Amino acid sequence: NPTWNGAHRDLPFVFVSSASLAAGGLAMVTTPVSETAPARAMAVLGVVGDVAAMKYMEHRMDPVAAEPLHEGHPGELLRWAERLAVAGGIGALLLGGNRVGAAVSGLALMTASAFTRFGIFEAGMESARHPRYTFEPQRRRLAARRAAGVTDDSITTAR
Repeated sequence: NPTWNGAHRDLPFVFVSSASLAAGGLAMVTTPVSETAPARAMAVLGVVGDVAAMKYMEHRMDPVAAEPLHEGHPGELLRWAERLAVAGGIGALLLGGNRVGAAVSGLALMTASAFTRFGIFEAGMESARHPRYTFEPQRRRLAARRAAGVTDDSITTAR
């Protein structure tokens, strides 16, 4: 589908970062606070990686294929994912030594990871429902090939 195809090079980094912040969040919820320093560090690094990977992924994608990541229910999920990830990361840094603060931060991080995954899934499904997300990027790539003088790579490049 168009959105997943447009993001395929960067999705592994998004998902690994998301998994790291979720794992750190789970450890913050289930582990005694005195033993969570490595989990808090992993969670904070996961947050930084997740936010950076999402921004980089969106930057590299065709603008039309990236639209579903910003609009409708998928866009709302992804906006909440970023908010919760940042809040959970700040909480891990500042409140991680407190049992309640660690638990709330950990829950925020796990929720952010779930929202990231569901948001990307739903954005891909939304892009598959509308032909525009397929043919507009294809036309743009075709125009770029023609402008570069490449006209023998496809039967559709003849004028």
